[in-house]
Amino acid sequence: MVFFKPSIFYYDHKTALKLAYYNCVKHFSIPRFLFTIVFLVVHFALVLFLAFGRLIDEIFLSGYKDVIIKEPVFIISNPRCGTTFLHRLLSLDKDHYTYTLLYHTLFPCAFYIIIIRAIAKLDSKLGGFLKKLIDLADKLFFGGWKDIHPMGLYQPEEDEGIFTIAVYTPALVLLSPWAYKLDYLKYLDLAKPKTKQRIKEYYISSLQRIVYATNPNATLLMKNVYSTGRLNFILECFPDAKIIYPLRHPYKAVPSVISMFTGPWNLHSRDIKDDSEEARGFGQIMIDYYNYIYQQKEVIDKHNLLMLEYNQIVSHPQETAYKIYDYFGFKMSEAYKKALKNYTTKSKSYKSKHNYSLAQYGYTKEYIYSQLHELMDEFELSKDIDNV
Repeated sequence: MVFFKPSIFYYDHKTALKLAYYNCVKHFSIPRFLFTIVFLVVHFALVLFLAFGRLIDEIFLSGYKDVIIKEPVFIISNPRCGTTFLHRLLSLDKDHYTYTLLYHTLFPCAFYIIIIRAIAKLDSKLGGFLKKLIDLADKLFFGGWKDIHPMGLYQPEEDEGIFTIAVYTPALVLLSPWAYKLDYLKYLDLAKPKTKQRIKEYYISSLQRIVYATNPNATLLMKNVYSTGRLNFILECFPDAKIIYPLRHPYKAVPSVISMFTGPWNLHSRDIKDDSEEARGFGQIMIDYYNYIYQQKEVIDKHNLLMLEYNQIVSHPQETAYKIYDYFGFKMSEAYKKALKNYTTKSKSYKSKHNYSLAQYGYTKEYIYSQLHELMDEFELSKDIDNV
């Protein structure tokens, strides 16, 4: 749907209609129907609200167009592979990076970000009443994910909200168990040139607006668990981008991902079971992403791509940060070294409370290995699940 030029807004109404068809017609149930209608109404209201703000940018804050995003850093991998941990580890370097908070990705608009920051500053001086309300809202909407993926409107967060608002992401599986059937959402790299160009204009413009409203002099630090299928797209947008890819054993990551992203089905699709075609359809996207990065690592400039092993990241975060800075030639400040040391001490006490099995979703380790044997063999990922 093209009401505006793509740099102002992009909205894939065809995908929205397809999801509505799957949820409300082909697989009708009253909970799914009501959930879908409410979501679409709220979502479209947000689209209009955001488009208005971005039009304000065009008129009064057009300086965002002069922002040059130089050598941004993108942390990309499948969900449940340490991207959030690594993103928050690097974001401790306040002098080097600027990064998106959750509300930035919901409102990628310089006007709204500036207004929200001004209101937050005023609220702080008046006792923080609004901040307390936001904290309560965070607990209400994101409390269920606190032990899986801590979230909050003022927490560092990936930029997937930008693609979600545009209705062009595999993350739509949160809303519909049949989103996996829309195969074109999996690889933006393979999209039609016209579509890719429109999303490119929308995406670059969104990041420019965010950086303009936060810190245009810092290096942009991003993370996204769905951008494996956008690796080349990102390098088309930012040819000097640095990409960090945490690699976790698929026996552990695949079932954990499915559990996380099918959790919201309890709200609208309780008729879909763990061991179902729909759950495995989504899981296959994650499996395919492992193969895609394995293929792309051969064609992406090795100086732009650093692959890290998950267990090393979580067990040796300080050493991991030093490795990243050394690999890309970044200078590490004394303040960041100190913050790293403190963070490492605190992170040692963390242990995940969530364990999921392949069998829960109808998978076997033999099937996963048959799909990913080249990658697993090259990176010496054990075929024996008891050793993972």
